[in-house]
Amino acid sequence: RLGKRVRRVFPDQATLTATDVAMTEYVYAADAISGASNGSTEVSPKPVMDWIMPDRRVVGDFIDWEIASFHRDARAGKTVACVQVRATDGTTTTAWQTVSTMTIMGRTGDRVPVCGFKGSLDISALANLSVITLQRRVFPHVGVAASVLDVADVNNARQTATRLFWKDTAIAAAPILAYVAAGGSDAVVITSAFVTPSISAAMPFATLGGAMTALHTFRGAAGIDGCIIRIGNGSFALTGSGATRNQRCGALIIERDPDVARANAVLTWGNGSSFRPRLGGVLVAGITTGAVVLRDVTLLRQGASSTMIGEAAAPLEVDFEDVSLNTTGVTTNYVGTNVQRIDICGMTLTGLQGVSAFAGGTGTTGGHRLIRGIHTVSAVAGATMERWCMVGCELDGVAGLSKVSTRDDDSGLIVAFNKFVKLPMTSNFLTIGATSVATFTGIVVTQNLFEAIGTTGNNALAISADNDTSSITHLIVHHNTLAGFDIIGRTNADYDESAGTVRRTHRLHSIKGNIFVRNAIKGDIFVGIEGGAPAEAPFRTGNFAVLHGVGLRGNFHQWASGERYEYYGPDSSAPAGTGIREVPGFVSDQATVSASVAGAGGGDYALTSGAAARGRVDELLLPFDMAGVARVGTQAAGAWA
Repeated sequence: RLGKRVRRVFPDQATLTATDVAMTEYVYAADAISGASNGSTEVSPKPVMDWIMPDRRVVGDFIDWEIASFHRDARAGKTVACVQVRATDGTTTTAWQTVSTMTIMGRTGDRVPVCGFKGSLDISALANLSVITLQRRVFPHVGVAASVLDVADVNNARQTATRLFWKDTAIAAAPILAYVAAGGSDAVVITSAFVTPSISAAMPFATLGGAMTALHTFRGAAGIDGCIIRIGNGSFALTGSGATRNQRCGALIIERDPDVARANAVLTWGNGSSFRPRLGGVLVAGITTGAVVLRDVTLLRQGASSTMIGEAAAPLEVDFEDVSLNTTGVTTNYVGTNVQRIDICGMTLTGLQGVSAFAGGTGTTGGHRLIRGIHTVSAVAGATMERWCMVGCELDGVAGLSKVSTRDDDSGLIVAFNKFVKLPMTSNFLTIGATSVATFTGIVVTQNLFEAIGTTGNNALAISADNDTSSITHLIVHHNTLAGFDIIGRTNADYDESAGTVRRTHRLHSIKGNIFVRNAIKGDIFVGIEGGAPAEAPFRTGNFAVLHGVGLRGNFHQWASGERYEYYGPDSSAPAGTGIREVPGFVSDQATVSASVAGAGGGDYALTSGAAARGRVDELLLPFDMAGVARVGTQAAGAWA
């Protein structure tokens, strides 16, 4: 479909080129065009994906898996055509399991419905007492062989093409249990009878460390893989004193006694003691990290020393599942030395503090690999949270999603299916890009709510924006709702105005079905006039495809920017001039009222029946909306159908 005539570059921007017309979508080199030759060199990019479930679990004959995957050519209610998953024990490999239908994952801890692909893989033919590796392939709707995300393809140091499990059918069916309770004794000796809850509960340990040591003694070289420590009524120190506990691959699990409410099963750590479980000892070949799961308990940080620590010989992997974490005013990072990664699947986080309390450590592969289902309560002003693969979260009052420069190169970033509410806008909220020359490939910002309530003119989204130098290939921004006022909560994206002669190129973007507060773009005109470099300005055309609406469709802009797009794409709209607002039709808009009046927050950003933002997108880019309602027919802009 033809879009808009392409204009000339600065200083001749007032006239159009003689023959150049922008298409509304990219044409790939492999596309056949009836009656015309195809000179395109573009190739459909590989999908962006990540596993959205934890691994290192002990399993029996089945493994449940979940994947979130995205591509610019979403259609028919599916982000990609299908995903395939298989498992191998290193000798035997299962057949590929193909899933071509997207569903709502339905995990209890998700604060927002998460859409993706899931399955249950039969691994009964694979060897017992072995490491099971899950592998995946992802197929886009459109492309060639090189467009398939294959087994070994990764985008970022923290992303992996595989997930690891330990197959032990006996432990999976009947794990060894060790209870910790008031009045317990660390002199208890674990026996094979401790697979029975009533027997192990009748002989509890006094401390977590005592339970870990006893499990190590009982299991020996078999390792404490899949063993479970249950926390009873009361408060117990989250410590790990003692020698190394043997572990082969499967995580040690620490959870509440099922007969005790989560609020009453409390683990405290700090006051001079960090959590150091000392796992490793008998790790099998290829496994280099210890793994522990904290599940369905209450955690209290107490003092600056309340960190998690791994070992130099076996760095620690930590999974949080459906926990309540209260930082109790601690501002220092909760990650200590030798922590390889953190996965979160369900967390109520109270009193998030400062800029470093949830940073996730340092290094090129450490930090948060999966952040799913976090709900922040009572976030303190200025609090930030590390981002990577973030889905199903509800962040209340968080100032920004932080980035660790030594780890994040932004390729493969997924921020999808989240509510970011009551944003103070004291800084940019989500910044994607870098100030060192780089090209990032595959970035997803899909079906999120960004509600700005502050009065400072910062961005909710800054994607290769001011003073950046990074180019972006394959940016996917679909069905987001942004609420704010003019420059407060705006979007700055796809700039090509870096100082000097650093030039950016943005390609293969898909920006569809969004409600923006205000969206700015800078390139040749800005460099020539406001940037004060007229000689350099004609070279700043690396964003011309986006500027002319290629890959844009069905976007609703509440406020116009002085740095306007040449064409906003089919079925899109923006006010004719600055200072004028187009009202999208929210049920209850509680975002920033004006440049001097903050919003109350907590609005309802579904659309009324006659809303102006309805009827925008005739493609089904996603199967469900923010409320979990099936999308059918022509779609509204924004996160709600």
